[in-house]
Amino acid sequence: MKNAKYLHSNYKKFISHFRIYKDRILLSFVSGIGWLIVYGLCSTILIKVKGEEVLENYYKKGKRVIFTFWHDSQLFFVYYYRNRNINVLVSESKDGEYITRTIEKLGFRSLRGSSSRGGLKGLLKMINALKEGYDAGITPDGPRGPRHVLKEGVLLLSQRTGCPIIPISFSSRKGKYFKSWDKFFMPFPFSRGMLIYGNPIEIPQNCSTEELKKYQIMVEKELNRIWEECRGGYYP
Repeated sequence: MKNAKYLHSNYKKFISHFRIYKDRILLSFVSGIGWLIVYGLCSTILIKVKGEEVLENYYKKGKRVIFTFWHDSQLFFVYYYRNRNINVLVSESKDGEYITRTIEKLGFRSLRGSSSRGGLKGLLKMINALKEGYDAGITPDGPRGPRHVLKEGVLLLSQRTGCPIIPISFSSRKGKYFKSWDKFFMPFPFSRGMLIYGNPIEIPQNCSTEELKKYQIMVEKELNRIWEECRGGYYP
């Protein structure tokens, strides 16, 4: 009887340790594959950049910025802005852990939280990071949409920190739109691509609720304008 209890106890410990190591191995494997896809794929794209002087002007003034882009365009952002210690808000879900491991391999700083879970906590982390001298990257229609509808988190971030919102968009001549809620875009290898910077938008600290709604429409329109320009007016 004692032997049976001893064996059962050891079996439970074995299963517990196995699950822990299995998750760690899976995380390492998936993040490694993710890094390989991002770097291996995007490094083959011949990219044309338009409007980057907007960013350079802010850097010359010693200001940090909030890169803002739709969720479907995030793949190339992760490649182009690698190794800059940009802070990115990542969902607290299990899928978010895979994303965290992948982007950290590419030189980003991940902050956990989103508009649906841990939103306030994530926003406060981003505010502190910007004040400490780091840039931020946000997909304002993430993590679950609606697609191309801007949530107010990025506006509050700019309002509280005084940092400008820099709308950006990317596309390539050849690529694939997936059947996800955001119609995630993956460029094909060796295709020609374009990265466009939109007009920067700064949210005043004394902005009223009504004015904030106007800025929300303004930022959303600017993101959609450059999104269309990247694609020649084509909607997937």
